[in-house]
Amino acid sequence: MSQPASPAPTLGQRLKTLPQRPLELALLIIWAFLVVYFFGIHLAYGPALQESALTHLESAWNSETEYEHAYFIPFIMVGLLWMARKKIAASPLTQQGAKLGLILITLGVLFYIASVRTIQWRVAIGALTFILFGSALYGLGWQGAKYFLFPIALFYFAVPMPGLLQGTNLLQLIATKAAYHAGSLFGVDMIAAGNNLASATDKWGFDVAEGCSGLRSLMALTLVGAVYAYTTQTKLWKGLLLFASTIPLAIIANSLRITTIVLIAEYIDPEFAGGVYHDWSGFLFFLACGLAGLILIHRLLDASSHRVTTSQVKRAPTTA
Repeated sequence: MSQPASPAPTLGQRLKTLPQRPLELALLIIWAFLVVYFFGIHLAYGPALQESALTHLESAWNSETEYEHAYFIPFIMVGLLWMARKKIAASPLTQQGAKLGLILITLGVLFYIASVRTIQWRVAIGALTFILFGSALYGLGWQGAKYFLFPIALFYFAVPMPGLLQGTNLLQLIATKAAYHAGSLFGVDMIAAGNNLASATDKWGFDVAEGCSGLRSLMALTLVGAVYAYTTQTKLWKGLLLFASTIPLAIIANSLRITTIVLIAEYIDPEFAGGVYHDWSGFLFFLACGLAGLILIHRLLDASSHRVTTSQVKRAPTTA
């Protein structure tokens, strides 16, 4: 009789015995050093080619690109992996997906070479995600690597998209028109011209500039929505729906914010509306409409699923 196959060792068990395998430990250290060197130290991008891919990426996280939220992304990635650390450690080490992992690593290396030759740092960042997930898939198998997929993919939220700022014109127009029509319902007599809103009596006037387009809130809320959907939903369609809801929520929040600025300027104090309230209202509406809206939609999805499950139980035939 053949002996039953022994279960595959887990990552936690493998790590405990890693010091007993110096060659394997040396290869891991060398691989980690190569990744850090080529993406964090090797100078091939930026002004006079004096920046690495990661340092050039960090320099793009500023108010001009509306990507200041990107500084939180590495911490969120580490936090998600820390939350899943016990599941990762308990996952059996298998060869499932090892070939695909090797293909992803190869593609990542080729993309990095292409990025250096063309001085396209965004391609290098894409290559890094391929190499990181490919390494996890090759070394751990799918059971352990699946916990790395979303945190690594989250890094794409840190890469400023070219031409994104040009898209703020549409957001500015939406906010301006929404504030004009909503303000009119509350009796505000005003004039809308392009991105400008002004009192018909010259009491106040505001320009809905790029900073008031809501793009910053949109980018931050999509990031929060992605993490929130990942950590709260088990069904893909519910997670995608929750994530997609961040776009209209951000637009609605910013439109309401501009509307309240107009109302306060008309009926209370134009200086306060365009000063202190303008500076702080973005954060307030991000919390009130953005995060609260996500939580509400999450509960509605859970409530609908609960109603469906309950109705199915009631209709289930009983057996004698």
